[in-house]
Amino acid sequence: MNTIHVIPADGFQVRDHTGALIPAEGAEVQDSPVLQRRLREGLLVVAPKRTPLPTPDKTDDEPLDLKTLTVPELRANLTDRGVDFEATAKKPELVELLTAALVAEAETDDGAED
Repeated sequence: MNTIHVIPADGFQVRDHTGALIPAEGAEVQDSPVLQRRLREGLLVVAPKRTPLPTPDKTDDEPLDLKTLTVPELRANLTDRGVDFEATAKKPELVELLTAALVAEAETDDGAED
């Protein structure tokens, strides 16, 4: 059976076909008429699978170029980080948003080490 990556809509707790709660970060669930009804009702939202940022080889001295990521990869990484963006946002705007999110994460990480 096919699976779909879904996340619960804000404020909802939804169970999968096994009765387990679907976590806020989402999960792969079996496609079924019940799942499709929950999607239509707005209880669940289809979300891209979490795609980690590619990391350069340890021998590579060049920094990671976010411009080489595809639009779906950019959208997935922004969604994973809880960054809101317009559905019609173009690649340059997505790159800018992800850059800002990564800088904010780095600053948070640096502050936690102090």
